Formats: sequence, structure tokens, C-alpha cells
Amino acid sequence: MEGDVENSVGHNPEWAALSLLKLLKCKYDYKSLSKFTGLPVSTLSRYCTNRTLPRGVKARKLLQTLLPLARAEDVVRESLKLQPNGEVDMTPVLFNPWVLRLISSHVSEAFAGRKVTCVLAADEESLSMATAIGMSLDKKFSLVSRKPLWSEEESVSTVMYLPRLGVREVLWIPKVIMNHRESVLLVFSKVIDEELANAVVSTVERVSAVEGGRTHVSGVFALIAGKESWEKVSVPPAVKKAALIIL
Repeated sequence: MEGDVENSVGHNPEWAALSLLKLLKCKYDYKSLSKFTGLPVSTLSRYCTNRTLPRGVKARKLLQTLLPLARAEDVVRESLKLQPNGEVDMTPVLFNPWVLRLISSHVSEAFAGRKVTCVLAADEESLSMATAIGMSLDKKFSLVSRKPLWSEEESVSTVMYLPRLGVREVLWIPKVIMNHRESVLLVFSKVIDEELANAVVSTVERVSAVEGGRTHVSGVFALIAGKESWEKVSVPPAVKKAALIIL
């Protein structure tokens, strides 16, 4: 059981237990957390304020208790805000380090056994999530940019055409990724249009081939996806796609 707990959040149960506790403190008060964990309020307070840390067996037991309370899907759903215009405000998720760590743990499980050497944000909005996932997996990370963030010597630019929308977009991708043999996990904050998602996936592989690299997409992850759009996101049979929340 302890091994399963460690594998679900990484190899540092002390860090994982403290991260989950601080995340849950945003939702529950100390009295509620004390009931859940069996630990005194004073102890939990010292943990949350970094005056002391759970260690060894204590950290593992705390982690076992907290994990059922911190399912990534539930935490993200509760953190999202619906705007008056019907759009979803993802700021409370993408700007919260504790939620990002929980999402990273979920991604680690979802793509366990898949070769991933690089995490690539599909757009600027997804960068904080791709960064958190990359750091959690100890892999390099970058983004597909709509702006020229790098010099011509350091990046590859290409035109992405969306025929149904009648739109052409210029994308920039770092050469260090395209010129090497990378297995890319492509990360989207949301997929509400399958044409855009499919275009980004195919563009990454096409640019790598043109540059003489052997980079390929090994996985596609979306934090939020529309049900119909997600079903139409086309990936090769060997490529796994996973969405945390399907609307």
C-alpha cells in the first residue's frame, strides 16, 4: 500500500503529504482536517506554516489519509469559475501551485509506462501546467508559441491552417526539440475545437520531419475538453490521449 501511495504522487512522500495538506487547507478548516487525519489542530498548523514537516511513516500515513480527499478531477472542478458569458475562468487552477502539483500527479499516473522526454504546452495558457508536469516528471518543457519568443537560429516557424475556421496562424517551436529525437507529451489547458487540437498535433510532427529530427507526439493531455470535440481529436493508435474533465 505504501508503495502505491508513493507511486501515485512521486517518490517524495514528505513533499507530497505537505503539498496535499496545503491544497486541502484552501477548502477545509483545521478542525475538519483534524477530524479527517486524526492529528491535532496544532500539528496541522505547524505543517501548513512550515514550522515542522511530516517525516517517514507519519508522512506516509498522512498521505494515505489525504489522497481520497484530493482527487484531481474534484479539486479542479471546484476551483473553476464560470463567467457570465458562459466561458470558464481557469485562472484559479492554472495559477495555483498546489492544484498544478495535483494535476501533475494525475498526469504521471495517466501516462505511466509511456515514453515521455519532453512536455510541450500547446499554447501560452497551458505553459504553467506544462511547466509543473515537466518538473514533476523531471523532463524538459517548452511551448508552441503564437509569438516569436526565440531567435531565428533557435526556433522553427511554420504556418498552421485551419480550413473550417478559415484561419492561418504562425507557430514557433524551439529547434532544440524539433532537431532531436523527442517523445512529446502535448498539453492543452482546454480543447473546445478539435480542428485546432488536431492541427497542433500534426504540425509538431510535420515540422520535426522537415527539420530532419525524429520527434513525435507520444501523448496528448487536456485539462478540460468538450465531449464531442475530444472524441474527434485524431491521434495515431500508439498515441494516448487523456482528458481530466470532459464536459
